[in-house]
Amino acid sequence: MIRAKIARSVWFAGPRMYIEVEIDGRRVQLKVPFKYNRVTCKVFGLVPVQSMNPGDLVDVSFDTRRYNDKEYKVLTHICLVSQSKDSL
Repeated sequence: MIRAKIARSVWFAGPRMYIEVEIDGRRVQLKVPFKYNRVTCKVFGLVPVQSMNPGDLVDVSFDTRRYNDKEYKVLTHICLVSQSKDSL
C-alpha cells in the first residue's frame, strides 16, 4: 500500500464516484468502485470513504483498468492512517 494524502474528498461525476489523492507531490484521481450505494473496495478501519476529508493521511492501493478505451485508476484498498486537524 502507498501512503497518500487526500487532496479532494469523494465526488460524483455522472454515475461514477472519484477521490483525489496526492502521492509524492502528484495528484492522482482514483475511481471508487461502488454498487447499490455501497463502496465495493476493501476499506480498513472504522471511517467510510465518504467521511474522509482533504488533508487526511491514508494508505491506498489501486489497479489500472480500461473501460471504453479509457484508462482509469481504480481504488482496491484504502485505510485511514490519521485525520487532519481540520476534520476533527
